[in-house]
This record gives sequence, structure tokens and C-alpha cells, in this order.
Amino acid sequence: ADLIEQLKTNPDSRRLMVSAWNVGEIDKVVLPPCHYGFQLYTRDSTREEKIVNPGKYKVVSLMWNQRSVDTFLGLPFNIASYGMLLTLLAEEVGMIPGELIGNLGDTHLYSNHVEQAREQIERTSFDLPKIKVSNVDILNGEWDYEIKDYEYHPTIKAPLSN
Repeated sequence: ADLIEQLKTNPDSRRLMVSAWNVGEIDKVVLPPCHYGFQLYTRDSTREEKIVNPGKYKVVSLMWNQRSVDTFLGLPFNIASYGMLLTLLAEEVGMIPGELIGNLGDTHLYSNHVEQAREQIERTSFDLPKIKVSNVDILNGEWDYEIKDYEYHPTIKAPLSN
């Protein structure tokens, strides 16, 4: 709630941050969160951005920090999740979604994911789909969305590695 309020009232703040770690309880959790926080940055929109997005004068970008990264299974989900969060926050506060930046620590590919990763690399990429969000109310966990032009390959299964 504070982050959304700050984006609306003080969008140029250098303190637009959220921490996912409760340091006082880290020793009580099974596994500390891999992604431990994110920070937002805003800038004025360009003339071209204003033409495409009338009435939106700011662009908001999101950088997330992650201590450990399971490249094959976790990272695609993290990218999609933070991309969606950026899209929702931008819509909630009337800004244009900007860059999504991942600051990744111990980035690894588990040995039991090598064959799956090879299969993924051999595939031809599709154009990215488009997403449209509406009726965004993040604090109540509500929004509508529509995904257009989503193409995908069959699922590649891989076991979890803890």
C-alpha cells in the first residue's frame, strides 16, 4: 500500500522498494525466499510514448534482486511474475510499464535439467504475446486480463531440485 501511495505522490523517490525477507524470522522458514526484494524507478515519458499512451506522463521500471536462481524451472516463472507485477503497478498508478531488470545472484542449471535445457535451446522462438490488464486493484488482489497472440511449444517436464 505504501509503495503504491509513494508512486502516486512521490514517483521520483529513490526509496520505492519492497523487501521479501523478514530478517527476524529467517531462521524459522524452511527456505529463505530466492527473490528477496524489488525496487522501482520512474522517468518522464518521451513524446513518442505519450502519443501511444495518452495521459501517461511517467514510465516505471522494476528491478528485482534474487539470491539464487534455478535457471530452467524458476527463472521463467520469476520473469513472468515480475513482468506481470510491473504491468499491474503501472496500470494501478497510471504509468507506462518500462524495463524489467533482474539482478541475479547464484544462477545455476541443475545437472538433472541439462537435457531439458538443450531441448529448450533447440526450439524456435515465437513472437511475444500481448497482455491487456483492466480493473486493477492490486491491494485487493483483483484485476482482469486478456492475453492475445500467445503461441507455445509443448511442455518440457523437469524434476524440482532443492
